[in-house]
Amino acid sequence: MTNNTLCPGCFSDKGHVNPCPHCGYDESVGRSPLALPHRTLLQDQFLIGRILGKPGGFGVTYLARDCKLETILAIKEYLPRDLAGRETGRTTVVPHSREDGKLFDYGLDQFLVEARTLVQLDHPNIVRVRHLFEANATAYLVMDYYRGQSLGELLDRQGKLPEQDAVRLLMPVLDGLRAVHAKGFLHRDIKPDNIYLATIDGGGIRPILLDFGAARQAVGERSRSLSVIFTPGYAPFEQYHRKGKQGPWTDIYSAAAVLYRMVTGETPPEANERVAEDDLQPAAAFGVSRRLSDALGRALAIQPPQRPQSVQGFQTAIACPPERSPSPPPEPPSSPPTPPGPVPQPSRRNWLPWAVVGLLGVALVLALLRPFGDWFPAGDDGEQQEANRQTELERQRQLEKQRQREETERKAQRDLAAWRSTEQRNDSAGYQSYLNDCTANGCGYRSQAEAELAKLAAQDKTRDPVTGMEFVQVPGGCYQMGSDDGRSNEKPVHEVCVDDFWLGKHEVTQGQWTRIMGDNPSTYKSGEDYPVESVSWDDVQAFIGKLNAKGSAQYRLPTEAEWEYACRSGGKDETWAGTSTKSRLDDYANICDEGSNCQYDWKESGLDDGYPQTAPVGHFTANDLGLYDMSGNVWEWVQDIYTSDAYSNHSRNNPVNTGGGSRRVYRGGGWDGFAASARCASRDSSAPGSRSRSLGVRLLRN
Repeated sequence: MTNNTLCPGCFSDKGHVNPCPHCGYDESVGRSPLALPHRTLLQDQFLIGRILGKPGGFGVTYLARDCKLETILAIKEYLPRDLAGRETGRTTVVPHSREDGKLFDYGLDQFLVEARTLVQLDHPNIVRVRHLFEANATAYLVMDYYRGQSLGELLDRQGKLPEQDAVRLLMPVLDGLRAVHAKGFLHRDIKPDNIYLATIDGGGIRPILLDFGAARQAVGERSRSLSVIFTPGYAPFEQYHRKGKQGPWTDIYSAAAVLYRMVTGETPPEANERVAEDDLQPAAAFGVSRRLSDALGRALAIQPPQRPQSVQGFQTAIACPPERSPSPPPEPPSSPPTPPGPVPQPSRRNWLPWAVVGLLGVALVLALLRPFGDWFPAGDDGEQQEANRQTELERQRQLEKQRQREETERKAQRDLAAWRSTEQRNDSAGYQSYLNDCTANGCGYRSQAEAELAKLAAQDKTRDPVTGMEFVQVPGGCYQMGSDDGRSNEKPVHEVCVDDFWLGKHEVTQGQWTRIMGDNPSTYKSGEDYPVESVSWDDVQAFIGKLNAKGSAQYRLPTEAEWEYACRSGGKDETWAGTSTKSRLDDYANICDEGSNCQYDWKESGLDDGYPQTAPVGHFTANDLGLYDMSGNVWEWVQDIYTSDAYSNHSRNNPVNTGGGSRRVYRGGGWDGFAASARCASRDSSAPGSRSRSLGVRLLRN
């Protein structure tokens, strides 16, 4: 047996017979030119076979054979077809243009980051990734191969499922999704076709969550020309907009849409259309219990804050009451035979009868046509006709090339005219408009437009173009720093004056930190818009150094004097950021309170901020300067070295303590602290290398 005699459809030894007598796969049938040729050998180990399912907009999945371990696997190739392709018979992936190459590389980076996370996941309901490698100028995921069918295929045949069976089938998938969220990642494309019902030994099925969408989402957010970044009906409203805040609630909406489809037989209306007029019918209208219908209604809310904020919360809401003994999920019917799903292997029992019928049909047609053989030219006449046909094809190809050259020239002329108009306008809106609209004309001046846009963005201090961090201008002034009602290190109260400065509107988020540092150190990886925590003062200095190296602007930590002045809404006599009324504190701050089930004994009674740990930045009410979470959520490092008597040595103008110890100051209180620690005047400190799950950072822009 050699690789050349193995069937690409099942990897049985079929010799040189075609179609395969074992599975019926016909390798002579043409397939997508994007796909690797049959029997391509990757890494001297993985033999490529047939395509599994339909090639998606961002990749191709193949059946493969591990020639060293002699096992069958599935291999997914990163290949966004709108950005890149390969010539027929070639294996190397080539971007369509230089600009497409930039987007291709960006998406590839996201694909690799996601893949490295999936490799670490070992959950029975998440597709098992065994290996990751780069080749042919792209990357490949080596995954377990499952026999079975997709949930989408089952629903297409069966229509809908009994309520308890549907919930029971989805629950393990949600368990797997919780494991994904715990790693700080989102799926972003949950739908019936991405839930695979794998047949397990001994009978029964195991639902597997497939095909994560990080690369697709990342590339789609950077390119207006790519539309395949979400699935209508299953994508929430925030996925339709580049600035939509995504988090666990995003996947919860999609999972709820899947469950809605399972129990009603209908796909929910597109979220984008529901904004103007919400025509989502309650599941109860289809005979679903009121309890489950209400839970689905909440999870399918258009606004993210109205949905469950964690998968566990959604699971609790939909859990079936113990009314009867559970029955196993429905087995797929044995007939009629169905086409293979995203990662199945064709059944020999299904293929073989049809292969035999096909061969008999061909024989019958040939027998019927035999008396009319004179109608069909043969010999030299046939060769001449083929030569004439090839000549005509070549002529048509040359005409098409000429048409393309002329169209390219027209596009270049239109592009030049648009660019000249943009240069004359010379503002951010003009350059952004050129980038948005130039795709149809080739974007010959994209790099110049991006450079000019970056220059103008650097002049705009309200937003960092690299991370998206927003900044608020704080007008300078004088105020009374410290408190006579606090601890001794807050005394004496003394007058301090600070110059104008720009302070971060929010605490630095996990997404912003990851974009600069490449990883997320947070203990609570709840979403990209949650504050980064578990970072030391030294970690923050490394972050600032890398951010400053990007060249868009220069950043630093605020001083204690600047921080407290901003917390007090510009030096006002405020106890907390935005209020001095403790009973209203849960509107302004995330602290350890009784109502949110904080895990510590010192929880504040009579308050309920809704979050037992960190909350998304910007969730609570801002102070009068428009700054969020200055009190609570996470403590924030500042520049100063800590000494208990620092205030006795402060200068009046722009003071900063630079000596007298090694510990560094942090301010503002955290989700695990009591109300007193979240006061604007409260001070605390730690060693510069210390980390805590309630300790984060907010930056000042020079």
